[in-house]
Amino acid sequence: MVRLGSPIKGYGSDSRNRRERQRISSRIFKQEDGTEHCQVQFQASGPNGRATVHADMYEKGKDWEFSYLIVDVTYPPAARARINVQTAK
Repeated sequence: MVRLGSPIKGYGSDSRNRRERQRISSRIFKQEDGTEHCQVQFQASGPNGRATVHADMYEKGKDWEFSYLIVDVTYPPAARARINVQTAK
């Protein structure tokens, strides 16, 4: 949040097309062991920059936990960074 500033808004793709901006890419699948996963990718922007967010969550009992959360800061170019938040299963 520090790199992008506040407030932050999220949207689908970086496009002028309204429909594309409203569509957030996601995928739900089950692993061989039956664990359900949900992967999402979306854009985020704030007053200080823009980023692409990648996340994977898995079902653990009745709760969902992150496998990973990656925030790839893409703008401004001088502040380009990849922030990885990973948790162990």
